[in-house]
Amino acid sequence: MNQLALVSVVAGAAIIAVRGPFVFAPTVSSAGGRWLIASSARIRVAGVIFAALGLAMILSAQGSAQGAAWVISIVGWLWALAAVFLLLIFTSFYRRIALGIMDALDDSELLRALGAIGTLFGAFLVYLGIG
Repeated sequence: MNQLALVSVVAGAAIIAVRGPFVFAPTVSSAGGRWLIASSARIRVAGVIFAALGLAMILSAQGSAQGAAWVISIVGWLWALAAVFLLLIFTSFYRRIALGIMDALDDSELLRALGAIGTLFGAFLVYLGIG
């Protein structure tokens, strides 16, 4: 397994770990998300983790001849930029946006559907890494 495949599997597993619980327990998962964004320090720790994973995705996709490298590169750029600007620099702005989205998405069926979509995208990244 090369670097690109390993990073793709790790990113997919991270997405599944974050979005998967919304399928089975949406209210508890929503409460966990609210706990996470209640503190600026927790938001910044999540930002460091996602920025590192995004950077690993970008670096592993550079120079790779595989067809899925561009997908992993784009997702890596999105994660890295979002982590740096939203989670590390503009933490209070991110908290306001995230709380507004969580308040708007209070329906458990909608949370289940969004969790299923996120889990499918994570499974797609795992598939890209394995295949």
